[in-house]
Parts: sequence; C-alpha cells; structure tokens
Amino acid sequence: MRVLIHPANIPHVDNYLEVVRGLATLGQQTDVRAVTLEKWYSLGALPESQRCGIQAYEMPRPTGSRVPIWRTKDSYAEAIGAYSLIEQQFEEILLSFRPHLFLICGDDGLFEAGFLRSCRRFRVPSILIAEMPFAPSDAVVESKSSGEPLLWRSLKGVRRVCSFLRRMQTGGLKSQMHRFYSARRPTEFASHQGRLPQVRPIGLNGATAIAVAGPKSAERLVAHGVPRSIVRVTGWPRFDRLYRFVQLRVNEATNRSRFVGRPIEVLYASGGLAHFGQDSAGLKLLKHVLDAARILGDRARIGIRLKPGEQARYYPGIWSNVIDSLHIFENTEDLYQQFTRVDIVIGNNSTAEAEAMMMGLPVINLMQSESDDWKEFVSSGSALPAFNGADLADSILILANDVEICDRLLESQKQYLFSWFYHFDGYAGKRVAELALELCRL
Repeated sequence: MRVLIHPANIPHVDNYLEVVRGLATLGQQTDVRAVTLEKWYSLGALPESQRCGIQAYEMPRPTGSRVPIWRTKDSYAEAIGAYSLIEQQFEEILLSFRPHLFLICGDDGLFEAGFLRSCRRFRVPSILIAEMPFAPSDAVVESKSSGEPLLWRSLKGVRRVCSFLRRMQTGGLKSQMHRFYSARRPTEFASHQGRLPQVRPIGLNGATAIAVAGPKSAERLVAHGVPRSIVRVTGWPRFDRLYRFVQLRVNEATNRSRFVGRPIEVLYASGGLAHFGQDSAGLKLLKHVLDAARILGDRARIGIRLKPGEQARYYPGIWSNVIDSLHIFENTEDLYQQFTRVDIVIGNNSTAEAEAMMMGLPVINLMQSESDDWKEFVSSGSALPAFNGADLADSILILANDVEICDRLLESQKQYLFSWFYHFDGYAGKRVAELALELCRL
C-alpha cells in the first residue's frame, strides 16, 4: 500500500508512523513517502522523516527567504506567488508515486488546502487527522457559536471584504505579490491567481475522512458544518506511543513526599517565540517564567523546553542574568523522558499539557490575560492559572505543598482527558488504519 504523508512538524511524523504500524497489524505492507514544507515552516519535519527512514520530497521555495509563512504579510504574499509551483510539483508526485492514501494533520493552510484539492482531482482518498482541540484554527470552530447576532456578524464580514479590496486598490497586498512575481514568472502568476484554493476552517477543505481524538472534537466539527458521515472518533495516533510509555513506567510524580529536602523540578514547554511571529506574546510568557524562577530561587529548578525551530541563540538579550537554577533545552531529548524527571509542567494551551496530564503530572496553564480565549484547561479544573511571574511562583508552591488541591487537580484532569481523548488505549493508529482500508477498499 502506497501512503503519502504531509508532516508539518515532528509530532505529525509520530502520528503517521502509528498509522503505518496499524496498517502492518492489519497485514498491509506499506511504502511511505513524505511531502514536507520545511523551507517554509522550519519545524523539523524533513530531518525527522529522514531519521525514521521515510523518503521525503521537499517542496521548493523560490527565494532565499527562510522566514516562516505565518511571520509576515510579505512571506504570505510570497507563498501565494509560489502556490502554483508547489501545486505542480505535488501533482507530479501524485502521478509518479500513485499513492493509495494521503494523510495530513492540518488542512487550514494555503498549501495544505491545495494538497487536498489536488488529491480530489486525482481521486486519491485522504484522511485528516485533526489536531483538535489545540490547533489555533479551533478558534474558528467556536466563532459560529458566538453570541453576536447573525446580522452583526454579516456586517463585520462585509467590512472585512471592503477593507481587503481597499488594500488591493491602494497597492498593498497586490503590489507585494506583483513585486515578488514580476522578477520571476509573471505569466504563471497571472494564470494561477484565480486558482488559489479557498482556505476554510478545520475539516472543511475537502478531506475524504476526518479522524478526531474524541466525541467532543467530533461534535465541534459537526457544529460548524462538517458532515457527520466523514468524521470518525479514533483517538490521536501519536498518543499510542505515550500510552505504551505510561504502561512501561510507573510515574511517581504525584508522590508529594518527594519534595522533602530537594528543589521542585518544573518544566516549561514553551510555545512559539519570534520564529513563529510571536515576538510580543511568546516572549512575554517566557519572561514570566524567568521572573518566577528568580522569585523561587533555590526552592525550584525550572527547565525551559523550546519549541522545535526555536534556538536559545535567537534571543541573546533575554538570557542575561539567568539564575543557575534555570536550564534551557532545545528539543533534543524525548519529551516523555523529560516528564519522568519533573514534578510540575507549565504550558500555554499546548498538547504538551495534555501529555503531562496523561502521565499524572500537575499542570499550570500560563495565560496571556484573564480574557484569554484558551482557558479550557483552567475552567475544567485541570490546571492552575498563572498570568505573570508572581502568579506562576505561587501556583508552583501551591502544587508542591497543598496535597488536597493537587489531588483535586489530578482528579479533574482524568475527567477532562476522557471528554477530549475518549480513546487512549494504544490503538488509535490501528483505528485510523482501519478507516484507511475502508476508503481504499483494500
């Protein structure tokens, strides 16, 4: 069975490998190839695919720029200009490799929507392994249920369209694209600008089927227009490895007596910083962690695990006067192994927090403001909130010293995880594989 995958980052590779493992248990031999956008995203998908023995096609980027696509309007205009080139190369891969199946973990990007459109054109079945509820575009899912009247929402939509047209008339985005393409392939851009895919919210970009973590994710997708018939609750395949890891190791992180006579071990799973265009938000949260480290002193050792694609050398100014009890990790060690050595995990609305919960670790959700849209971890009682360095230090001490609060938190985590990750049993990859065989009729 020939399977084409699109990993945008390292965890996506884990997802696909578990599906391949599931296909093997069902008697299917597989030939797996990867299509990566490493020159656009720089999230480690290409080297990770190659490390796992997967032949990878790297989609081109016409200029010497290496700024991630989401960083600036200029880079997005560049992506629009390059779309036809990438579409052509992707379709050449479809013709030469002739995959039975295409797997993708996110469909709400320009190139990703285009990949799915090409698969429909070439009649290649596709499965979207929806990374909900944590994908940023999940906010779009919630937008339909906002309390605003329909007329008001429609008027705001008209205003956005008018604003866009004004920018085009005044030479904003249009001039950026013209500058990019006038020196390269103006005729190609002219012929393809009407063929750009309409990028819609998660699940609405043409995947043949959608695999989700649990019933709650399925209901969200159905609520904003995804046909129920194409949604299948499978669990997240990449959590199969976590399940096996948890079964093999007895995690003692909830034993509060371990804090006696030693510092509290804390890990901050950092979100995107400047590499992801989050200069103000991401760095502000990181500074809160540094402030908490200074407040706690030798009572805690805090490690900072940078997101793939980030490196400490990108931010020389922020590490000045860093105390000895703080350590920086650049994503070189397995996250689950790091979890076995810590007592508390800090995150910012990330899958790392859910993974920590599954390993029985108390979690603190570092939020940008009290009006933060991403506060379900906190509202469900599964994580303590923190809005600044002082809050963070207080939350760490509460979890370390108040057994009753910590136990209540861990119990709430179990209920929260069940609502989102209904299938956490090590067989999610096999369930997606069964779905794949249904689509391919093999």
